[in-house]
Amino acid sequence: MPLGLTLIEAQKDARRAEQLAVLKTFAEGELLRRLPIRNLVGGSLSFPAETKLPRFGFRSVNEGYRQSYGVINCGSESGHLFGGDMDVDRGSCC
Repeated sequence: MPLGLTLIEAQKDARRAEQLAVLKTFAEGELLRRLPIRNLVGGSLSFPAETKLPRFGFRSVNEGYRQSYGVINCGSESGHLFGGDMDVDRGSCC
C-alpha cells in the first residue's frame, strides 16, 4: 500500500482478509485516538530524561529527612523521513 493513505482509503485496496481485519481494527478502535501524536519542528524532539532517582528512606521520631537529589539530563531524538518518490528511466537498452 502506498504511503499517505487514510485508513478508510487503505481498506478499499485491501486484497486479503487479514489486511482488511487489521485496517478495520485500527480504523474503528481507540488506539490511534489515544496515541500522543506531535508535529516535530526542525526534525528532532528534546526531552528531559531522568538518569538517577533521588534516594528514599525512613526516619525515626524527631529526626530530619536526608537530602537527596536526582539527576536529569537532556535527551533528544531525531526524526527520519522514510519513503518518497523514485523515478525510473524505462528508456531503451543497449
